[in-house]
Amino acid sequence: MEDFTDSFSFLSRVIVTSRSSVEEDSFAASGNGDLISHWDVGGLTDGSWTYSCNLPLVLEPSSLRRNLNLVLNPINGGMLEEEFLLRCRGNELVLSGQDVLPVGVMSKMFVRSSCVFTGDNLVVRPLSSIEYMDCYDIDVIVKDKLVNFWKEHNIKPSLDFISQAPGKVLITLGRALMKNVLSSSKIATARNEDHLLKRERDLISSCNQEELGSGEGATLLGPTQAAFTDIEVEDVTAAKHDDAKVDVSQWDVWSVNNFCSNVSYSSTRSVSDTTVLLRPLVCTKDTYCPDKHGRLFNALRSLLHRKYRLLVTRSLLRYLGDTHRSILPSISGGMDARSKEEVVVGGIKRGFTSPSWIRRLQSRKRKSCGDDGITELRKDVFVGRDAIVRASNSSWWLWEGGSTIFYWRWPAVYRKSARDGTPLFIDHGRLPRYTEGQRDCKEENIQSKVRNKVNGLWSKGYISPGLVKSITLFFHVLKGKDDIRMVFDATKCELNAALWCPKFFLPTIDSILRNASDDTWFGDLDLGEMFLNFWLDEQLRPYAGVDVKSLGERGVDEDGNDVFILSPLGKTLWERWNRTLMGLKPSPYICTQSFGWCEDFIRGNRLDPQNPLRWDRVIMNLPGQEGYDPTRPWVYRWCDRMCDLAAFFGTYVDDIRTGAGSEGACRLTSRRVASRINYLGLQDAARKRRAPSKSPGAWAGAICRSITSRGLFVSCSLEKWQKGKAIIERLVDLIVVKEQIKVSFTDLEKDVGFLVHLSRTFPAIFPYLRGLYNTMNGWREGRDDDGWKMTNKEWKLFLSMDEDFGVEPAAKEGGNKRKRGSDKKHCCRDNIPMFVTPVPRAKADLEALGRLFESESPPNRLVRGREINVVQYGFGDAAKSGFGASWIGKEGLKYRLGIWSKDDSDGSSNYRELKNLVETLMELSNDGDLDGVEIFLFTDNSVSEAAFFNGSSKSRKLFELILELRVLEMKAGARFHFIHCSGKRMIAQGSDGLSRGQLSEGVMRGLVMSSFIPLHQSAIERSDKLKAWVESWAGVDVEWLEPTDWFLRGHDILEDVHRLNCDGMEVPTYKKGTYIWTPAPAAAEMAFEELRKARHKRTDSTHLIIIPRLMEPYWRKHAWKVADLIVRLPAGHSVWPTDMYEPLTLAFVFPLLKHRPWQLKRSPAIVEMGKRLSKMWEEDESSEGFILQQFWEQARSLDCLSKDMVFRLLRSKGGFDLSGSVARK
Repeated sequence: MEDFTDSFSFLSRVIVTSRSSVEEDSFAASGNGDLISHWDVGGLTDGSWTYSCNLPLVLEPSSLRRNLNLVLNPINGGMLEEEFLLRCRGNELVLSGQDVLPVGVMSKMFVRSSCVFTGDNLVVRPLSSIEYMDCYDIDVIVKDKLVNFWKEHNIKPSLDFISQAPGKVLITLGRALMKNVLSSSKIATARNEDHLLKRERDLISSCNQEELGSGEGATLLGPTQAAFTDIEVEDVTAAKHDDAKVDVSQWDVWSVNNFCSNVSYSSTRSVSDTTVLLRPLVCTKDTYCPDKHGRLFNALRSLLHRKYRLLVTRSLLRYLGDTHRSILPSISGGMDARSKEEVVVGGIKRGFTSPSWIRRLQSRKRKSCGDDGITELRKDVFVGRDAIVRASNSSWWLWEGGSTIFYWRWPAVYRKSARDGTPLFIDHGRLPRYTEGQRDCKEENIQSKVRNKVNGLWSKGYISPGLVKSITLFFHVLKGKDDIRMVFDATKCELNAALWCPKFFLPTIDSILRNASDDTWFGDLDLGEMFLNFWLDEQLRPYAGVDVKSLGERGVDEDGNDVFILSPLGKTLWERWNRTLMGLKPSPYICTQSFGWCEDFIRGNRLDPQNPLRWDRVIMNLPGQEGYDPTRPWVYRWCDRMCDLAAFFGTYVDDIRTGAGSEGACRLTSRRVASRINYLGLQDAARKRRAPSKSPGAWAGAICRSITSRGLFVSCSLEKWQKGKAIIERLVDLIVVKEQIKVSFTDLEKDVGFLVHLSRTFPAIFPYLRGLYNTMNGWREGRDDDGWKMTNKEWKLFLSMDEDFGVEPAAKEGGNKRKRGSDKKHCCRDNIPMFVTPVPRAKADLEALGRLFESESPPNRLVRGREINVVQYGFGDAAKSGFGASWIGKEGLKYRLGIWSKDDSDGSSNYRELKNLVETLMELSNDGDLDGVEIFLFTDNSVSEAAFFNGSSKSRKLFELILELRVLEMKAGARFHFIHCSGKRMIAQGSDGLSRGQLSEGVMRGLVMSSFIPLHQSAIERSDKLKAWVESWAGVDVEWLEPTDWFLRGHDILEDVHRLNCDGMEVPTYKKGTYIWTPAPAAAEMAFEELRKARHKRTDSTHLIIIPRLMEPYWRKHAWKVADLIVRLPAGHSVWPTDMYEPLTLAFVFPLLKHRPWQLKRSPAIVEMGKRLSKMWEEDESSEGFILQQFWEQARSLDCLSKDMVFRLLRSKGGFDLSGSVARK
């Protein structure tokens, strides 16, 4: 250590000698010591210094030659050159931007520079103190502290440092000394100069498009099917025929082959309590014969189904007896009397007994039922009896007579909605009176299918007689190859216009794979008659009529089944819906919400050892964490008992996807889901069930594959891919090749709709649909030439241009079709033109789509895999004159820096920022540091982040860079993440200094890179004052949710409270609350998905989500869809200090209202409150506590006010007036 410490003493023995110019060989030895030039090491002065050291030092010169243009600030003003020449005395030294600074000279020295206030005219001025500090390489943090100190104490800036050696001189000497002393070690921060010189020569060269990898089937979207020749693919068709037959033998064979012959049990009949071994009674494994054993299995199923019908009936009677015990004796005179009823099942009359009071209650006149208890009992009996009859009409496999929810088995909070229908958001003043008759289909075979479909609805009682005030029309759409799906049009009759429903969450294929791995097995279930399972709101049934005149009157066929028969000519036949119909705006919302309630029951107690869906804890595997594993999901549930990811299931409307770590566990999970669905009275379509597989069929429009030791992949069917490819080729031919100025709006609308559906599987497609979408809508008023919506400023400018050019008012009204509207003679429906003009960017988008659709077979997009098993983090920044980037590679810290060419320097800052990031990644790729790497690259340019996530840009240069990124990502087999961060974070990290040639800032001076990457830290983990601040205005009764609570308490579920229904089954217990969600940025997407699910199911709780503004594109769409108000707390607040860098996002989610406008979102009052909070935090935070507290309380208590008062309050910009005068009335 003696030599080591002594060698550092040279810093106190540096002999500083100022020189007038830089000599040719500044690194040559002089008589009094060795010589080092500031300019040769990348500095901005012409000074040289001699140094002496007891060790030989090898200095590394910099190939970068810098000048004053790099530090001159155009905001600083000065005298115009003409004025300066008049005032100068002739002995002044005037430098230009191409010069370097004479060392030590300060008086009578000026610089000629550009100025933002004088346009193209140059000004002459002295250098500012900050520019002097930049020239002498003063550390950015030290510089900021000095400037703040001078301002606070009103002290004149001191420039004594110009007599000292600049920072880069000392850094160069220090690096040389460290290399000499520690020559046996590899210093991660060192840079190979030969490689740096080579890279600098290529800095301004453009990115050449290279061929894709030589591997078979490689495409931009992922490897094609050629890469998976060893994988067996299940039937990928998602839509199956409603009349598809059940493969009964397949179920029987599985039952025989999986019979557990080695299971034993203790016999309770034997006195000696002997153990009896279970043995197959009929056939053993692989001996099943359909002809020989099929009838026996059918008989067994008949016996079990009979037991099932009996249990359902007893369950209802038990519920009625327990619930209405106080009033039943007054109706029946006794609880034991019973009567016999008959129902027709498949043309066969079947009898069952029920208490006699049920028939007497049904026969009582409605007017005698004024008591609320009697009314509720009547409804319970009516719906319950209907459910029992339908259960009796069902078979083991099918619900031939339709189904009715077994409402009495549901949690108490949902029973009324399950029995009477979920209350809708109805604007009663807009309910229609539509009476136009139904038109027949011209094709007889289609009309026959339509008649059969509607007849099936009627025979099952989904359409029934009743009061009709307005009717809906119906039409068909194709389903599968030879089936149709009926859609009832509630839009044309304007029924949908009188209804409102919130936006709700639907999972994507990526959502369902969040708890999956490459060892996961998947199962598929289907909900039969999804929409028709649920009752329609009683208030809406008179307005959901159906004209069945063309189908006939009610009648009975030869087998005794209810059918339509031909009606007399001219007779009007109207009936009405009593179930949610496809085509009604709220139907998807109601059905998915109701099934969401069922999902809570299906999942059950998460700690029950017999529960296949059991899980013990939530594991956070987030980027930025030590030990982050790219092959695992970021957030997942873990089962300690299985030592594996917990089993799961997800629902996309009526399709259910299950998953577990083994085939057996997947079967148990599917059975759990199916059995509980049937228990609640919903239809599990067993005929559509798929066996567990690692390559199942389509779900949510996509196919997933789990390949052991490779990863999870997502794809689509060959038929869909070829259809999408054909659409792109046709549009390229029309718009790019033939350059047609008119394309059919209807055809384009269908094509874009299908491509949007395909983009759910391949998200990289979606950004390039913008040109086609803008083409479809470019004719609308207020659009620019590229189809984008004009801002108010642009629109006013456009109108003023019309006036300036003397456009007549009449001509102005029907002027530019793209911006005003369309020619009426070309309009079809709702003023939409028959033909539209392609916007300019459509060509570029189609060219990109053409590259994405190059392959003949569908690619397999990698979701998560073993091949990407390394994580890297980096920062990149670009200034007007130079650029820099630093990252942690396999060998430690690496960096790059350089100076822009004149063309790049004169270009836009957005282009320079993105180009720097792209070239950084290209350098990593050339070095082989991107293979199998997941890299998180930070930038302080939000446009670069947006362009990467959107996959496109209005700028052609940015567009080409993004496309190059996609090519690079595919070639390297890597995954890129661009993350926008604060410019102050970039400065502290050191990449901002690199762009200015500084090598002594942030990580370059030894700070740890991970300290600047808080992607895994929540807001309350980063600020210990935040929790107390929130509770000061939100109250101490709020509930702070941990990751485990996201799946339970955040859904209003009380985990420790278990209640039993009438059958002794555990059902969830709910309690509304006020929740604070504080996810880390990397976990925010998962948290928002769970929040949106919770909000969908229960709308009377309040939520506040607090997230640092990092990784925003991952969760921003979720936030804007669910939140009523989003505000940002700036860094520098007392609870969120400046060293947090990025602002804090607060998203408020308030309960829905019971009347118009139904929600607080976008109301003038809530928008104004957001503006006031933002302005308050910018100017003064002293009154924030009172304002936030009053706003928080008023927004949650609006349901206590009258309908008219709430409407006026929200419509007024001063609605949340904190004087409280309105709210207290």
